[in-house]
Amino acid sequence: GCPFGCSYCLSSVEKKVRLRSLEKVYGELQFFLDNRVKQVKFVDRTFNMDIRHSKGILKYILEHDNGVTNFHFEIGGDLLTEEEIGLMSGMRPGLLQLEIGVQSVNPRTITAIHRQMNLKKLKDNVLAIKSFHNIHQHLDLIAGLPYEDAASFAKSFDEVYALQPEKLQLGFLKILKGAPVSLETGSYGIRHISRPPYEVMETRWMTFDDLCRLKRVEE
Repeated sequence: GCPFGCSYCLSSVEKKVRLRSLEKVYGELQFFLDNRVKQVKFVDRTFNMDIRHSKGILKYILEHDNGVTNFHFEIGGDLLTEEEIGLMSGMRPGLLQLEIGVQSVNPRTITAIHRQMNLKKLKDNVLAIKSFHNIHQHLDLIAGLPYEDAASFAKSFDEVYALQPEKLQLGFLKILKGAPVSLETGSYGIRHISRPPYEVMETRWMTFDDLCRLKRVEE
């Protein structure tokens, strides 16, 4: 689950979060480590929403590193604590990779999609981690969000690109049935594909040509 309410995400529909016991998680992690699995990908939308939980898991993988297994976490970049960043600084290159959703740097867009984010803290944390030269960071942007026109999106792209992540993923807004944004398509002038992947085709701020151009940028 996820405690946040981003309007484009189905995880926002049910805000309940269930944390599995750390003892159980440690046992499962050890199974992967013992079998030298190449990658373990956590599916939590915001892995570090509970500091005690995330810190415990980071500490465990640091102390039980088998030299092979890579762990992938989707995190809130602005939620990282100094303690967690300190644990990351001592990790083997390749032990950890982080996926951090920025989505947009436009404050009006962030408000419209009900996203909570301290952009300055996120940037500071990304740069601190980058200075360790041991962790792959994967930053995400979403094109086609409300109040984001071509110029605004270019600003979002430039600011995230300037952080020099190992990977910058450019995604496109999907209007998923049941997600809050699906009730706002009229007011936002959103037209989207009516079958999977339900991707946006145009908005009040982005023309079809704008989005086609960004598709080429993505490639």
